[in-house]
Amino acid sequence: MKRRILNVGCGNETYGTDFLDVYSSRKEIIKCNFQKDEFPFKNDTFDEVYGRSVFEHLQNPGKFLEECKRVLKKGGEIKIITDNAAYYRFHLRLFKKDLGVHYERYENGQLNRARSGPKDKHYLLFTTLHLRNFFLDSGFKIKELKYLNDSYIDCDKAAKKPLDLLFGLIDKRIIYRFVKIIGEKI
Repeated sequence: MKRRILNVGCGNETYGTDFLDVYSSRKEIIKCNFQKDEFPFKNDTFDEVYGRSVFEHLQNPGKFLEECKRVLKKGGEIKIITDNAAYYRFHLRLFKKDLGVHYERYENGQLNRARSGPKDKHYLLFTTLHLRNFFLDSGFKIKELKYLNDSYIDCDKAAKKPLDLLFGLIDKRIIYRFVKIIGEKI
């Protein structure tokens, strides 16, 4: 039997069997406002729900996780990759490109609207503790929680930039741009 994978907030990604997004950039994507609407699927439909770079755009992550849990089969997995709130480049003006993702581009109205849509905004940034709390409070069993580098590669296997090595001496958690969490519906 073929595994069904829901990619939520998919953009142009092709990972998955079913696709859901606020903006429909291709015909197989179902348009859905995750902030307000239920996902247009029956309970216990999917083996996996996947979302990369969507969690930080949600005003109500708890409601989103409830919907993910509703459409997941028992034993199904939810995989979320989101920005790491502790990433040093998000906080230092020296790194305008990275800083702009969460500050200037929204404040000054410079967001690339053609790629993201007119209402695309970052609302929250998460540490591993925040993600753990959201997942546990939503009734998921946590299977994995790890840091990823800029290319979504596990931090254990990632080549480090010179500044990352330096900042890593202070705190390893601040040198990784993303956090990945995998939860299981129990």
